[in-house]
Amino acid sequence: MPGWHESTLELQKQGKIRMVGIVQEQHPQRARLFMQWKTMDWPILVDSLDLLEVTYVPITVLIDEYGIVRSVVSPRADPLVALDGFVDRRFDAPKTGVLAEDGAQDP
Repeated sequence: MPGWHESTLELQKQGKIRMVGIVQEQHPQRARLFMQWKTMDWPILVDSLDLLEVTYVPITVLIDEYGIVRSVVSPRADPLVALDGFVDRRFDAPKTGVLAEDGAQDP
C-alpha cells in the first residue's frame, strides 16, 4: 500500500484520483497507526465483519465520477497500468438510475 500511495501521489495532488482504503481489521486503530506511520492521509473504512467477502488483498477498484465501478484490478496485475487508461477518461452520465442488487432503482 505505501508503494501504491507513493506511485499515485502526483495524481492525488492534481486531483485526478482520490484514495479510500477498506480494511478487514478487527482493530481499526492498527490501520490508523499504520496510515500515520506511512504518512498516508486518505480515509480508511472498516469492514471488520468482511461484508465485502474479500478473498485477497490488495484489491484496486476504479470508480468513475458517477460512483460506478468500472474495473476491479487483480492483485497480480499492476494497478498503475489500469490507471493509465482510466485517469483522463470521462464517462457519460448514466441515462437512468443505477440498479441495486435487489433490482430496486436508485433515483
